[in-house]
Amino acid sequence: MPLKEEKHGLKKDRTRISPLILLFFFASRITAQTETINYLPINGFCRFNEFAAKQSQFLIHAVDFNADGWRDFISFDGKSNKYFVQFRDNTKSGAPSERYFHVPFYDLRPLSSGEKGKRFVYASRGGRQIGIINFSRSGSAATQSKIILDSYPSAIDAADIDRDGRKEILVSGSSFNGISIFKESAKGLREFQKVSNEIFSQAYFVDLDYDLYPDIAAVNFLKNSIVLFSNNADGSFNETRTFGSEPEIIDLKTEDLNSDGFTDLVTSHSSGFQVFAGDSVSAFDQKFFISTPVKPDKFTILDFNADGYNDIAFINTKTGSLYLIFAQSTNVFYPPQLYLKREGVTDLNSFVDRSGRVLSVLDSNGKIYVVDRVPSSDDNFSLALGGKPGIIGSFDLYNDKSEDIFFIDEEKQKLVLLVGEKDKLFRNYFSVPLIQNYDDVVVDEMQSARKTFFCYSRSSKVIELLRVNFIDKKFGRKILYAEGPIIELKITSDRLKDRQTIFVLINKNGKLFMQSFDFKDFRYISSGIQEITSNFQSAALLFDVYKEIFHFSFSKNTLSLVQSTYNMKITGTKKITDIPALSQSYDVIGFEDKDIHNNLAFAWFKKNELTNFILAGGKRIKNFEVKNFVPAKKFVKYVDDDNGSSIFMYDKQSGAMKALRVKNNLRNLGIEDVFESKEINSYIAAVFNGKKEYLVYSKTSDDFINISRVK
Repeated sequence: MPLKEEKHGLKKDRTRISPLILLFFFASRITAQTETINYLPINGFCRFNEFAAKQSQFLIHAVDFNADGWRDFISFDGKSNKYFVQFRDNTKSGAPSERYFHVPFYDLRPLSSGEKGKRFVYASRGGRQIGIINFSRSGSAATQSKIILDSYPSAIDAADIDRDGRKEILVSGSSFNGISIFKESAKGLREFQKVSNEIFSQAYFVDLDYDLYPDIAAVNFLKNSIVLFSNNADGSFNETRTFGSEPEIIDLKTEDLNSDGFTDLVTSHSSGFQVFAGDSVSAFDQKFFISTPVKPDKFTILDFNADGYNDIAFINTKTGSLYLIFAQSTNVFYPPQLYLKREGVTDLNSFVDRSGRVLSVLDSNGKIYVVDRVPSSDDNFSLALGGKPGIIGSFDLYNDKSEDIFFIDEEKQKLVLLVGEKDKLFRNYFSVPLIQNYDDVVVDEMQSARKTFFCYSRSSKVIELLRVNFIDKKFGRKILYAEGPIIELKITSDRLKDRQTIFVLINKNGKLFMQSFDFKDFRYISSGIQEITSNFQSAALLFDVYKEIFHFSFSKNTLSLVQSTYNMKITGTKKITDIPALSQSYDVIGFEDKDIHNNLAFAWFKKNELTNFILAGGKRIKNFEVKNFVPAKKFVKYVDDDNGSSIFMYDKQSGAMKALRVKNNLRNLGIEDVFESKEINSYIAAVFNGKKEYLVYSKTSDDFINISRVK
């Protein structure tokens, strides 16, 4: 039976209710119960940088060649004798510099570092050899020793297995005969132990019994099993255990994934990760599976968000996607979060240097993508969080004058909320599914830690209400249906009584109406509708003691800007100004200035090359004009700060963005150029880090949130 409070926005003539109205009515009823918000503790790990690299490279490593504390990049294709070095300094990376080696690199592992350079062991699959090289400060490789093999190595590892101060080298591969262990001596590399007649696609040193002597964990390629070899404390090994894995093993890592102090075995499969949890005796009896939406072709493990739990990053080369799986506790992980999608993604690498925790991704089209944590001091950066950002907005979660941001992910059809704490930007990620995408969102800011988001689209009739409790991580949903296409939506709130009234300007059969919806405790109470005028072209709604409606109307071949006062009905009307009836375009938008407690109506009209602007607030009216600049309505934004107010305007055709600085209650106006780009899809101007003013925007050409300081 329909709930009484859900019969909102419906026409009185019940016999003419359309199927579409019934659909939204039904949707509001079935989603009335609270649901869990999707939450991720990203802790600012979402800053994105993109560097130009060399095309057709498939493998990437990070090496601090010049010992400056920043890891540099080395990339190679595994087939040619060329490799490329790029020196990195935080957010900057040099151009790829070409180097040559006598065989192609396929894998690299560090051995040691000293005054004369970095020592690495390399495997060359095409060259059928392994060797030890020294990297100079410029990234050039010099051979110290090498050995030709009778088969093709593709995986190597290095560890001091007999505690003599020198690392031994472990060699395996899907086209390599068994497992070989090599020792470095004065005469070069020599093989001193080998497991033959089996194919091990991977083998790694790992201390399974915690006696400080590394053991071996290997993947038997043909039997799809994990084989453990025990170190006899003298550098020799015996096979001790074998256990199978039902899904085909793609990759193996030996890490303390669940952060309990014991080494785990983590294998990737076509549908996710199998984790064999370690314990004090490495029995690996306990295991759990982490599902993924795509096959994890390559993965890396690191505590990316610095919360004490290790996380997983993986790529899928077919879709070109990068995902992160954040740990919630020792054996519980949040769902995979898409961070990046780029055609040609081939490899990834994670590391820690003086910039903190870093994730790098290589694509074959000549790009290196880097994700790390947003520092509080950075003034220009991008956020990689997957999806396709549409409308962007801001809100103040804790009402502490520290702005948080939201955007609608149009690809995944969800509202994404990025929340910070004091000077720590984008600490927490929340998302709420939507029934559809929207081009505008109004936020009820009255309650701290609980916000209501009113989502709608101009020229549509649907209003989706999302009440989000950020402490309980729950949300409720309501759907309203206006009686005509929406022009603008505003709300009033009573925090103590938890009461909201939604006011909606609508176009009903060519006439301007005000429709209202009353809520208490997020339950519908009543609604009403009132005609404003039968003659309008564009309208804006402002709130003060009374509601003010500004609109353009035609009268006797004259186009006039008219102000109407509304208090349950129209109580007064006055004409602000007349404009030429032959204007090519015109619009009006309204703002509420919380600092000066005044409403501002901002109108403009274009005639020939000039755009005339009208700014009306209280009893003051200011006029000015700009040549060859016409802002679009949804690209006009208002910002309050301690030094005055600003109106940002963006002309999509020219790509120019200007800021109108408003001071002293309209006594002083100044206009300045602040930005230029023809790719802005949506934007806001916001104040972060105290008094710094930033532009937060999305572009039509990529899937990032871009942030640039403008003041």
